[in-house]
Amino acid sequence: MANKLHLLNKLFRETIEEISTDVERWQGFLKVVAYNYRLRYDEQLLVYAQRPEAEAVLEIERWNRYFGRWVNRGAKGIAVFEEDSGIWQRLKYYFDISDTRPSKHSKPVPLWEVKLEHHNAVIETLESTYGEIPDKKGLAIAILFASENAAMDHIQDYSDELLRIVQKSHQKDIIEPSIQTNFRRVVANSISYILMTRLGVDPSKYLSATDFEGVQEFNTRITMDVLGSAISDIAEMGLAPIAKTVQNLKKTEAIRTFGKSDAHDYNVGEKAKGFGSKETQNDGSEETQRTKTKETQRTKTKETQRIIGKKKSRS
Repeated sequence: MANKLHLLNKLFRETIEEISTDVERWQGFLKVVAYNYRLRYDEQLLVYAQRPEAEAVLEIERWNRYFGRWVNRGAKGIAVFEEDSGIWQRLKYYFDISDTRPSKHSKPVPLWEVKLEHHNAVIETLESTYGEIPDKKGLAIAILFASENAAMDHIQDYSDELLRIVQKSHQKDIIEPSIQTNFRRVVANSISYILMTRLGVDPSKYLSATDFEGVQEFNTRITMDVLGSAISDIAEMGLAPIAKTVQNLKKTEAIRTFGKSDAHDYNVGEKAKGFGSKETQNDGSEETQRTKTKETQRTKTKETQRIIGKKKSRS
């Protein structure tokens, strides 16, 4: 176990270096955030490092309980740090939907998508979440305005924490107004990229590599913790209500045609916690992971003694 923890910490550090020095890899990380927005930032980073194509990850127990799906024999899970594991770090294990198979008791996994007829309702949800949107002529433009609002209104705590870190580190020679401006710009553009990716808009038509050039300033674990947590938290703030909006629209359509559906919603349900990487030696019914309620509070980490946001990055 100690060796696995060492390797996972090493992977975590290496992945931070990769995504902070390569725009394409940064965008790859943002795609993972878009589809796994209910996970903590540190979990999203490790999903990207191990299974960047993963779009729906849960513990074995939740696949079994909510959807009647079994994890395939020999499937390799995704390793992440377990939250609130006490003094000693522990690992948790998640499996992507592609690692599972249905049983005779299976329920559909309602992974939502935004269709053209949903755009107006989604724009209204964006506005109610992030503030007034002056131009609502299209979803892409509305996302750009909403992301700017989000960066203006919701990053102050993260920005303050970043400045405290900079002042105590070798980066203290950086001009504070400059790093604050850069931080807000990277957050706004990253939120736009995440929202566009998840809502079916091609971000390459509206955002270029130069929009993410400032990410290289966040190449240490403690600074990336702040940036990653800000982006992850603020993106979830918008995507969670959008998921509910789309699901409600789908349910209304289903009632008109087929009657009410009782399927549990993967995306709208309780926030998933914890990842891991190990080989399953059964069909998923024997080895289960215990689920917990997400604690939305700042907690101390080993390196920063503090981590901002609703999702705690494990040291």
